[in-house]
Amino acid sequence: MPAKGGVSCFVAFLAAFPAVTPLARAANRRPPQTGDGPFVRACDAFGSGYIAIPGTSSCLSINGYVWYQVGASNDRGGIASGFAQDHNYYPRGGWINDSRGAVTFDLRTPSEWGVLQGQIRLIDDFSNELSWSTPPGGGGWLGADQAWFKAGGFLAGYTESAWTATQANWISSWGSHSWNGLWYGYQQRELVQYSFGTDKGTFGTVSLEAGTGEASSYVPDMVAVFGYQRRWGAVWAKAGYDRAIRKGGPSGYSISIGAQLALGGPGSSLRLLGFYSDSDNAYGTSGPYHGSGVNGAGDGSAEWSFLMSYRYQMTPAVAVSAGGQYFVNFYKARSNQKTGLDGYSLEGTAVWYPFSDIEIRSEIEYDKVDGLDGSFGGFLRFTRFF
Repeated sequence: MPAKGGVSCFVAFLAAFPAVTPLARAANRRPPQTGDGPFVRACDAFGSGYIAIPGTSSCLSINGYVWYQVGASNDRGGIASGFAQDHNYYPRGGWINDSRGAVTFDLRTPSEWGVLQGQIRLIDDFSNELSWSTPPGGGGWLGADQAWFKAGGFLAGYTESAWTATQANWISSWGSHSWNGLWYGYQQRELVQYSFGTDKGTFGTVSLEAGTGEASSYVPDMVAVFGYQRRWGAVWAKAGYDRAIRKGGPSGYSISIGAQLALGGPGSSLRLLGFYSDSDNAYGTSGPYHGSGVNGAGDGSAEWSFLMSYRYQMTPAVAVSAGGQYFVNFYKARSNQKTGLDGYSLEGTAVWYPFSDIEIRSEIEYDKVDGLDGSFGGFLRFTRFF
């Protein structure tokens, strides 16, 4: 989104202060020439929303969003073991109100190594319940959930795992078409990675990632992604190696294959994803069979999982989507022991953009695991982007 007037005016205000040396005062008496003087100008080299920083070759974008949402669920967040784990909320009864503010600072500079980029995103949440909206890595209600440096295809810092998001091509990122995305193993990591390719051919990523909840080691977790995209859509494959599926325990791995096909007109598409895991490791799908009251401290991964989601762009301002996911043979928490339990999840989403920077979104999800009661959850959200 373009930077708004407040940011531009602030930069202009700082840049407009004259130097105080005699030489500078003398120079200021010269009639202004074309291109002279401190001023704020757009920086089109990196797309809309960037402004040039006076005196440098760098460009800065400041953008973000604020939202308010209300939701509910019959799941109790693992407190009651009789429910499958809901994806959205951990309530103790009543409506859940959640407000969030997020701002991203993105600095880019052209160089012989390609574009040098640094990004940090700050998130602040306000909620009447402890919920999934707590910033990852934030250590509370306020935190930075993005902090990384990028030079060409090289990236280092804290951001989404390559299992979650592919820097070279976002079409292979996330899960279904909804904001929650059903179950696909979302996570953020400290990492070092290299990505190559574009959205018009082959693309890939190799990522070395710090383990989560493990003993210290010189061996990192690893992810590899490879795919191909054209106008008809894309296909891709991912593999993730978890060095230790529990502290001091054995390693594990997961494999995923996916495709997105352009069907039904501009903006409409079908996504198909398949997953295999040899254990309840970090690169599994996660799933509704997890939580302290259901499966200890595990992620809820299954041996096999299949996901299908379709998004239909009804008008330029209105879209709907529906998705489902099936799980075969959940694992016991942080182990390679199979439970023999299966499960499934269903979701529906409706999104309306009444204005270019306003989104109204509603989502509902149902989760079910063999032997556990089904769990409903959903929300209505109002978002303002800037």
